[in-house]
Amino acid sequence: MKNKAGSIIVSIILLVVVGALLYMFYLQSGRIKKLQASIDTLETTINTLEEEKIFMNDTIKAMEADFDEKNNEIGKLKSRIEILNDNVNDITRIRRILEDNYEYYEDTVGEDKKTISFMDMTDDELRIYDSFKEEYNDEMLRAVEPFTIMKFYLHSGYLKDYETEYELYREYEEGGMNWTK
Repeated sequence: MKNKAGSIIVSIILLVVVGALLYMFYLQSGRIKKLQASIDTLETTINTLEEEKIFMNDTIKAMEADFDEKNNEIGKLKSRIEILNDNVNDITRIRRILEDNYEYYEDTVGEDKKTISFMDMTDDELRIYDSFKEEYNDEMLRAVEPFTIMKFYLHSGYLKDYETEYELYREYEEGGMNWTK
């Protein structure tokens, strides 16, 4: 009997130990499921962050390219401003020369202004100037000497006829002189 009683006690202890192990396994599997859910959430978050990182890197590259392009444009505009400043300075010098060296006067009615010296224009030149001023047709100037066109330009500047002055203005570009308009 002692063996039977000992075997029953061992069986009971064994059942208690197995039951405890099963209960512990049950508790651990719940924790494992929670941890797995946390891992899945973290993996989803990591994937989302990696996609955002790729998007942000692409955006940064595009912005850098745009920045470089804008810097290029700024450089070109600065060069253009320098050229325009030089042109303004040249025009200002020419106007000063005109004001210092040539007298203009209005007749008693105040109609036309006349020039003295090399700025005197012939009747033909005045007719061509007036015709050009009406239509701003560049073809009219093809048969006119460059010196005469310069006289037209200076004359329109002195008269503060800026529209005609602009129409007569030329700018140097590679390959020769070209109209700015």
